[in-house]
Amino acid sequence: MNTSNNVNVAYEHLAVADSEAAKIAVVSLDRGDKLNGLTLEMLTELSAVARKLAADRDLRGVILRGEGKSFCAGLDFASAFKKPSRILRSFVPDIHGTNLFQRACWDWRRLPVPVIAAVHGHCYGGGLQIALGADFRITTSDAKWSILEAKWGLIPDMSGMRTILDEVSADTARWLTMSGEELNGKEATEIGLATWAVDTEDAALELSKERWANGVWAAADRLADAGYEVVEVPSPYDPAGPDVFEIFRRTITRMATKLPRADYSEIVQWIRACGQETSAAEAAATHQQRMALPGAIRSRWEVDAVITPTLAFDPPRIGHFSALAPWEDFDEQTRWTPWLSLWNLTGWASVSVPIAVPGTSGSTPNAELPATSVNIGAVRCGEAELLEIASVLEAANAS
Repeated sequence: MNTSNNVNVAYEHLAVADSEAAKIAVVSLDRGDKLNGLTLEMLTELSAVARKLAADRDLRGVILRGEGKSFCAGLDFASAFKKPSRILRSFVPDIHGTNLFQRACWDWRRLPVPVIAAVHGHCYGGGLQIALGADFRITTSDAKWSILEAKWGLIPDMSGMRTILDEVSADTARWLTMSGEELNGKEATEIGLATWAVDTEDAALELSKERWANGVWAAADRLADAGYEVVEVPSPYDPAGPDVFEIFRRTITRMATKLPRADYSEIVQWIRACGQETSAAEAAATHQQRMALPGAIRSRWEVDAVITPTLAFDPPRIGHFSALAPWEDFDEQTRWTPWLSLWNLTGWASVSVPIAVPGTSGSTPNAELPATSVNIGAVRCGEAELLEIASVLEAANAS
């Protein structure tokens, strides 16, 4: 869904193990040359988009973001005051008691799905009030946050006076409102205005890789404490053996040829085309390699089950995968979930379990990072034994 007034909506489908892909709406303020300064038209569109998304029963989440160098620098006064009569009409409440300025922020609170504001650059005035309409706010450490209305002698009445009290103490809210003090993303997180802060995209990626790996070690320690014998295992793949990624690619693309003709996304069209280019001989050879894979892995893993990270790293920003060329998208998504790809190839049972790791929301109420999880894959054990292992980890989390 594309709107006509610098508020655009795109959809991502986030892969979830053993479930249908989750539909996520990405709502972008697209006036980057003006730091996404708000016009009356943009406010109208923000409210309209929120209400349309609220009626989408397939939707599972929303991301609010800004194009260019900023999330949103607040109201564009020069644009708004070109039509004084219209700005006066915008203050008139509707049947719900909210005016246009308030609806543009408060309507996000009315959505029945989680809303996340991804903040970078400037988050001033009306932009900050829109961010407060979200359930969660992820900010870069160097983002600039300010209730800038104070410098103009205005009251932040785009619902900001109500929503800010859900996040910070009353005296902190008064100080920010009266002083217009500018905070960076890290400071905004420390006082509760933002949910958590990341430094740069590369630093966040490295941090997330380490965190997912730490989840495995935490799970191993808890299983060892429960009496399980825990050992390290080598890579499941023989360096001299066939290219397992290529086996996975040919298997998936060949299966996609059975899909009925339809107007698929670019990556699905590419996957089907690759499958159609695979000869019968190549398909037969791939099938034989895939059938031999479980035995080859068991010869390297003399264990009943294996604990791995559920993901190799945190999900990248919404729109990352779809911005890649189809072959790059397929490659990167596979390497993002390499262990799930392995269980898909072998057909072995697996289960994902949240894991409490120090510093994440799975372990302490003062955590700065989201929780992580591990994947337990059955190598030789049955499903009942697999679920028993998972229950031990869940009990350890609870305690």
